[in-house]
This record gives sequence, structure tokens and C-alpha cells, in this order.
Amino acid sequence: MNLGRDYGVWTHFGEMVGEGAAAIKEKTNNFKLTQMTWETVTRIDETNWLQTFMGKEGYFILRGGDWEGNKGRQMELVGISDKLKLRTGHGAFELGKWMHIALVVDCSKGKDDYNEKYKLYVNGKQVKWDDQHRTDIDYQEIDLCAGNDGGKISIGRASDDRRFLCGALREARIWNVCRTVEQLKANATELQEEHSDGLLARWIFSPGASTTYVEDATNADYDLVMHICKYNNWTETDFPLDRFGDAAEIVIPFN
Repeated sequence: MNLGRDYGVWTHFGEMVGEGAAAIKEKTNNFKLTQMTWETVTRIDETNWLQTFMGKEGYFILRGGDWEGNKGRQMELVGISDKLKLRTGHGAFELGKWMHIALVVDCSKGKDDYNEKYKLYVNGKQVKWDDQHRTDIDYQEIDLCAGNDGGKISIGRASDDRRFLCGALREARIWNVCRTVEQLKANATELQEEHSDGLLARWIFSPGASTTYVEDATNADYDLVMHICKYNNWTETDFPLDRFGDAAEIVIPFN
């Protein structure tokens, strides 16, 4: 799915439906997670100011840097009122190549142990927060329904209509466990596990037809759709068939 600068996607855990939704809500304390893993398979074609990789604006978001349109190809993890702000060095990702990004959060770690509490992996290699760090806030849990933008989790846009991903998506997943680097590598482009403990939601962005949403692919007894929107509003909009690419061409160069 080629979002480019035109489209974004979003979901809200408050919209989860199905027979098993109540049980998942109870198990996760209303989607408040003490452990969490975010995964995306994406291709970034150009850099952009604060480009949105994945997250919750104003609460907990993984985004690009702000220096001259992120020409340094940095990544930032930013929390409430910038009280959490972690930034990688330059060259955290390459342009024009498919990659696997994972953020593994363990809230049992101390706030100053930020490279262990918020582990960032690109293609299976941990990328350290070594350019800038501020840890005035210490997350004891991540509330998947909190934040600005109505509590949405979004990819490709946030807040003020300028934070384009500038790229394409193949897949995204959200877990309520800390996935190991071995698990991340083994399942990056295809979920190989027969039983995926802790998988809350999964979306595969290649339905192969014009659509306004992407279905949940967890194969569970609940559903959480990912809505497709334009860059300048959150209204569900039709995504054209000609913006889908060939998923067979995706190869992840693991480190």
C-alpha cells in the first residue's frame, strides 16, 4: 500500500468488536499495557518533518526527526508534552528499501534505562537512542486508547497534516508482550508461529482491491479494522487499486 504523501491509516482500540473483545479488554485492563511490541514492514521513499512511523500523537509516538525535513534519517520516540524524547543518530533507516521496524516496550525497566525500556529494532538490529534523550516521564503502562487525535493509533499522519510517512506499508502488528529479536526476525514478513501469544492486532496492507479499510488479520474471535484516510482529515476514504504494489517483491535485509 503506497501511502506516499496522500494517505494515512488509523485504528482505535475502543472500536474492537466480536465475541472475544470483552475478554481481551479485561485481560489487558482496558488496553493498558505494561509490555508492548509494535511492528511495521515499511518502505520510506523520502524524508519529511516528523514523519509518522506509528503511534499516538501527544502521548507515545514513533516518528522522524525535525532537522531540515529529517534529512538526517533519524527516528524519535516522543511522549506526553515531550517529557519523553529519545532520538537516534543519523542514518537510522535507508530510503527506497523495505525494512522491518519494531519497538519493544518493557515498562518494568527504569526510566533512565531507556535503551532497554524502549528497544528500537530496524531489520533485526537494535538502534540506540544515542543522539538525544529526555526521560522526565516514566511510563508504567501504555494506554492504547489515550492521546490526542481522539486516542487513535496512526501510521502516516498525525495532528497537523504535515507529518506524512512518505512511503509504503506491507504489514503492522501490535502485541501485549515483549517480542524477542529472534521472534522478530523469524516472523517479519510472514507470521510463522502456530500460536501467537500476545498478538492483539495485525493488518496486512495488500487487499488487492479498492477499499476504505483493512481488515484485522489475527484470525481471532474479535476484529479491529484499520481505517484509510487522506493526509488532511480522519474521514474514511477510498484507497485506489493502482496504489497497491507487489508484495512478492519485498525482501528484508536483516542485520
